[in-house]
Amino acid sequence: MTTTPDRRVTLHLSRLLKRPVADRGGGSIGRLADVIVRLRGTDYPLVTGLVAAVGGREIFVPIDQVSTFDGDPLRLSSARLSLRHFERRDGEVLLRADVLGHRLIDVTNARLVRAADLELAQDGEEWVVSRVSTRRRPRRLPGRPA
Repeated sequence: MTTTPDRRVTLHLSRLLKRPVADRGGGSIGRLADVIVRLRGTDYPLVTGLVAAVGGREIFVPIDQVSTFDGDPLRLSSARLSLRHFERRDGEVLLRADVLGHRLIDVTNARLVRAADLELAQDGEEWVVSRVSTRRRPRRLPGRPA
């Protein structure tokens, strides 16, 4: 967790994944498997929920049931949780499965980049994806050692 000069809290997806998820009493429920966002035109993508791995299955956790998103473990505010298997809905993007490690187009620099990590920021009461970190791998020339 990082706090920017403008007092904005930011988190990195890579540090959130596999973090324990606990009920409001602190009892372990499972681990964070993915973060769900919804695209909103020119606004930053909004975090709408989590996918938690619980007992060998993946379940949906609405973001409004998460009391501390930046804690260790991630704490839920509700004692009720649907244990039905997670099913993706139209318009949802899974940050780990769909973005992390995938190639994206950097429109500004007109090149392909790979998403190395994603930065989530708290914007008021909401969490949004505020930045995609990329790393450009150096090209290897044939016959040259790495």
